[in-house]
Amino acid sequence: MLKIENGKYEVKINPMGAELSGLYGKAEKTEYMWQGIPEIWSGRSPILFPVVGRLKDDKYIYEGKEYKMPKHGFVRKELFKIKEQSEDSLTLTYKDYKKYYEAYPFEYEFSVKFEVTDKGVKVTHIVENLGDKDMYFSLGAHPGIECGKGAYLEFPETESVRAYRFNDDKIIKEETDEFLPGTNIFKIYDETFVDDAYVLEGLKSAYVIVKAPELNRSVKVDFGGAPYLGVWAKPAAPYVCIEPWFGLDDDVFATGKIEEKKGIVKLPAKETFKFAVTIEPQY
Repeated sequence: MLKIENGKYEVKINPMGAELSGLYGKAEKTEYMWQGIPEIWSGRSPILFPVVGRLKDDKYIYEGKEYKMPKHGFVRKELFKIKEQSEDSLTLTYKDYKKYYEAYPFEYEFSVKFEVTDKGVKVTHIVENLGDKDMYFSLGAHPGIECGKGAYLEFPETESVRAYRFNDDKIIKEETDEFLPGTNIFKIYDETFVDDAYVLEGLKSAYVIVKAPELNRSVKVDFGGAPYLGVWAKPAAPYVCIEPWFGLDDDVFATGKIEEKKGIVKLPAKETFKFAVTIEPQY
């Protein structure tokens, strides 16, 4: 486990998957991140790349050829190397694109920069297209925030959005469910996530605050401009994942062609894509 810190916070990072694994407030002696209890959910903040969620039949088509890709891609299971490090900043990188070239035929370098601030932690995801052709990908953050029982989400804007939900094949179905019907509060109950995650599109809010009255704390998660937001936890678990995404699971209408995939990012040759998520305890 790697560590960076300043006078207020200590941040832990697992080089396996470049996973944010801890945000510890020194003065209050409080850990704000979910700590990955295996009997409930072993993850903490996995990175989803080069797909978010599941592809229909776990495959896609690019330039007429069919490729297989597992749910959430593969970088979360790969060891990243240190690119730059200081006391309060760390950049990890993964550039062994050849390893998965038969599943994902693009040349790239994927880096994650972690920065401790006076307010919390900033995590910047950086995709560099090293090839000579357009690169297609989805990218998602998945931080788990410990919240105890009776938690709720508070958005800064009054929202009226519905949520994408999943069928038995874990593909987004045609029907949507009510999520925020003209309010800014979403309460979390033991049964809230029995039918898996909620995926939101069209939020006016740029961030959400996880309110945890049982733990007497609040944590703000900024979406970094992501167009989609996943909200998920294991049913009755004492955490919630706030998941800003560029891209999302396939839906029942997906053609399978990666360039037609809903929410896909198209990155031109030799260009760079950046996406930052910030997590900040509130006092």
